[in-house]
Amino acid sequence: MSRLKDAIDLLLELRAEDIPVYYKPVITKIINTLINDVQEERHGHWILTNKPNIYGGTSIKCSECGYEGVIAHIEDHHYCWVCGASMDLVDQETEE
Repeated sequence: MSRLKDAIDLLLELRAEDIPVYYKPVITKIINTLINDVQEERHGHWILTNKPNIYGGTSIKCSECGYEGVIAHIEDHHYCWVCGASMDLVDQETEE
């Protein structure tokens, strides 16, 4: 997080200096993107829902956002593709 703050501080300094006016909107956009993209990392695990499905895969639910879906191989999915949570907290549990 410290490196990100240093990068934002440097960009703010550049924006304040006498640089060509056409660079300032680009620098502002980079600053806004860096600030908006910073999120606290989420950690969760897959919950096996055991719901019947027509695809023959495993029915799962994200412990963080509640997204439910069907996947072929649970061990290949290390992140929730909806909320971005890293699936590294605990082993999968089963929902009855």
